[in-house]
Amino acid sequence: MLSKANGAILGITDKAAQAVMPLTSRNGCLWGSSYQGTPGAFEGGCNFAAGKPDAFTYSWDAVKGILTLQYRSAAGAAQRVDATVSLTFSPQWFDAQLVLANHMGATLQTVLFPSDVVLENSSVEAAYIPYYLPGARLKREFFSTHRSISVVYPSARAFADYLAMDYAGGRLAWYSVNPGGKIAPVQLGFRDDDKTRPGTTYTFHTFQAWTADGATFTTPVVRFQ
Repeated sequence: MLSKANGAILGITDKAAQAVMPLTSRNGCLWGSSYQGTPGAFEGGCNFAAGKPDAFTYSWDAVKGILTLQYRSAAGAAQRVDATVSLTFSPQWFDAQLVLANHMGATLQTVLFPSDVVLENSSVEAAYIPYYLPGARLKREFFSTHRSISVVYPSARAFADYLAMDYAGGRLAWYSVNPGGKIAPVQLGFRDDDKTRPGTTYTFHTFQAWTADGATFTTPVVRFQ
């Protein structure tokens, strides 16, 4: 489920398990971006809204099963970001991809996609992260004791761009599809968010972008399954 106001995640349903998983975009941002040395160092989906100068719109192609979310900065703004998120749906998964045009007057450093996703600690049954071989299974107690974990892929500590959870009676995994042997470096993991919202953790998935002003950054396809 996505917000009609700005495309933020409001929940995901595991149809096989008939489980509605309470997952939400942190601060209402489906995506985010940070820039080198600019006063307005962050721009994300939460900075746009339907009917506003920084405008959000969407369209649905029922034949191809593609939902397109468009984010357009106000015309004439000194610092602008234009972004398009494409969501392609199939019976077993859906794919998401972000294309971001940088007009901020500075280098684009990182792209959060999906941006931080909040989960309820009490609903986590287990989580999985590619931390060294063969990877780690995080128990429920990891989240209830306010712990965090972060890895960078590719590196000695992480062998894949992949996160997964057994959550609220359902299962969900998301990972980048890197075609042609090209790998987009990414930092990912789980971070305790109890100080901001008690009883929660958020997942993060942050690409290292380093894209010049005037250029465009395209994420790999991120598959949710």
